[in-house]
Amino acid sequence: QAWGETFISELHDTHVEAALRTMHIPPKLNILDVNESYKMSKSRLIVMGYNATLTTSAPAQPHQHRQFDQIRTLTQISAEVKNFINTIISQPGTEVLVVSGSERYKLERIFEGVNVWLAAENGVFLKPPFKEWEMVVENINLEWMES
Repeated sequence: QAWGETFISELHDTHVEAALRTMHIPPKLNILDVNESYKMSKSRLIVMGYNATLTTSAPAQPHQHRQFDQIRTLTQISAEVKNFINTIISQPGTEVLVVSGSERYKLERIFEGVNVWLAAENGVFLKPPFKEWEMVVENINLEWMES
């Protein structure tokens, strides 16, 4: 009897865990509906994640600083991606926001000359195109970052 109760309890826990995992998966979008809505809209905001979305994967380099060079390559965007972003931005009424956990200076350097909004350090800082950074969260103490 104890074995049966344990089995049922474990089975129940497994079912609950599986339900929690699948609960966070958004439904697939109907591409035709998205395309039609995009064409009909007068203003659009395209939000893009930076790390591992706009960046490219890089094979390991065969020399001593391999890991550093691979990370540096992984945090760059290709000219092709910049061209795609510029094509999107060129459409009237379209804004692009790139969200990242990266530091402000890195995003600013990477997207220099590209007419996009930037959200750095997980959304703490926001930079409109060709303007200065703004702190989104008020009364935040950043002294710990200097140590």
